[in-house]
Amino acid sequence: MSFPEESLLDKWASIFHVIGHPIRLAILLALHGSEYTDVAYGHPVKECLALNEIREVLRLSPESNEKLIYHVNQLIDADLVEKAPLKTESGEWDFRPHYKVTKKWIQFTDDFDIRKIVEDYFKKRG
Repeated sequence: MSFPEESLLDKWASIFHVIGHPIRLAILLALHGSEYTDVAYGHPVKECLALNEIREVLRLSPESNEKLIYHVNQLIDADLVEKAPLKTESGEWDFRPHYKVTKKWIQFTDDFDIRKIVEDYFKKRG
């Protein structure tokens, strides 16, 4: 792997600051890998997770909800995570907030050739 170009580093410098917090990075990895966590955590295959599912994947206590919401909102503000509507298997809307990574996060993982690393990480955990 070669060193990224300076323009690429400039483009993503602010994102490194946002993902530099361990909880925010873990949230991104959990959401990015949510389609791979069904075996490890019993979740159905889908592209987004509810807050309680994120908490379960990260093995956080229910008392940590306020902290988790703060970090999810930081990721939303950085346009790395977005709220996503979700239909249940019966076709009805689940109105709990669900979250998924944005195209910006996917582009970030592609620009630094880490997308496959992230996906392989979750396959190994399954």
